[in-house]
Amino acid sequence: MRYLYYCLYRIARLLPSSSASHWPLCSFYTVIRSTLARKLIEEMGPCVGVEQGAHFGSGKGIKIGARSSLGIDCNIAGPCSIGCDVLMGPNVKIKTLNHRFSRTDIPILKQGVSPTRPIAIGNDVWLGDSCIILPGTVIGDGCIVGAGSVVRGEFPPMAIIVGNPAQISAMREHRT
Repeated sequence: MRYLYYCLYRIARLLPSSSASHWPLCSFYTVIRSTLARKLIEEMGPCVGVEQGAHFGSGKGIKIGARSSLGIDCNIAGPCSIGCDVLMGPNVKIKTLNHRFSRTDIPILKQGVSPTRPIAIGNDVWLGDSCIILPGTVIGDGCIVGAGSVVRGEFPPMAIIVGNPAQISAMREHRT
């Protein structure tokens, strides 16, 4: 049955995104994608939006909090925890493993991959267009990740993270 949902999702991910001109119909497509994704993703809160082309493999090890969104053409690998109210721009990549490359006497292609390292993304985070989140990264609550940033490491809550390699450029103010 899981394979059937996977096949159906592979078709549904090609349906137009909600930013297209036929808004009511595209919103319906987003609901279809979200419903099918819910059958595949390990844990998914209510009201999660799944945009056109969102890819998350088998969904194993992926947890997504309520009211978050998977952006257009995003690519997510597990294990990964995405908090509530996370806004994801298009083309975001979340990768939990990397190629091994320590030996120079063997081609990189033949060295295999390193063990997966989980990624944790807090609540109320904005991941900008085309940012890349590398294995083992922890992004605190309320962070903003700038477009095109390559993020690796741990970042405290409310940080504005930009660049390649990504660094904290400013801190957001807490307002009560």
